[in-house]
Amino acid sequence: MGVEAFDAIWDEHIGTPQPDFLKDVVAGTGGDNGQNPLTADEMEPILQNTVVVMTAMPEKREEWLQTVNGRMQGVPEGDDSAFLSAIVGLLKDEDATLSADNKHHAVWTAIQAGISDGGQSAPSTPPPQQVDISTEQLQEMVQNIAHILQHDTDQKPVLRGIVNHNRNIAVGIGDKTAAAFFDAVVSLIDADGVDSVPTPTLDGAFAVAWTALLKMLQSDVDGGSMGDE
Repeated sequence: MGVEAFDAIWDEHIGTPQPDFLKDVVAGTGGDNGQNPLTADEMEPILQNTVVVMTAMPEKREEWLQTVNGRMQGVPEGDDSAFLSAIVGLLKDEDATLSADNKHHAVWTAIQAGISDGGQSAPSTPPPQQVDISTEQLQEMVQNIAHILQHDTDQKPVLRGIVNHNRNIAVGIGDKTAAAFFDAVVSLIDADGVDSVPTPTLDGAFAVAWTALLKMLQSDVDGGSMGDE
């Protein structure tokens, strides 16, 4: 199913415009195919290690290059692979660049600034941002997720791709709570039942949304089983 078809499903079941961060969905998203995207926790070590080996500890550059090359083998194509490729180019003294619309561009800029500074000041990742979504939009999203998991299970692969896409956006901007929520939703999509999904650590609107989603799905389980065709 392509973007237009998913938009039609969204309009049918939700009836309100999608949040801005949901609009950037590409055709054919269907999960990460078992690959391992970069996480928010990896950004700080990548930034600091790259600056250190490019300034204060050049003797460790080759070792770090091998580490980054190894990490590249596990990430999906897209922003993650482009970001790591740029770092590899930098470590090889090549003319490395990264597109300004890459979700890791702020970290890339911080790396360049740290190298220009000669590593004199400790580099750090940019302050985290939050996913731009209102409480009302989050409630509507939960309703849509519950509907697909309960009554439209043929669309689960499409839903999984979109949720994983938004998880990657949350990771890219450093919103750990949103990323944990979307990770948990992916686990729900893949699970045999609600009880088999670990409880994520959430707060605020995402904690409320997760509780509401579980209640919706549990009510369906009480009357049958989640995912019955």
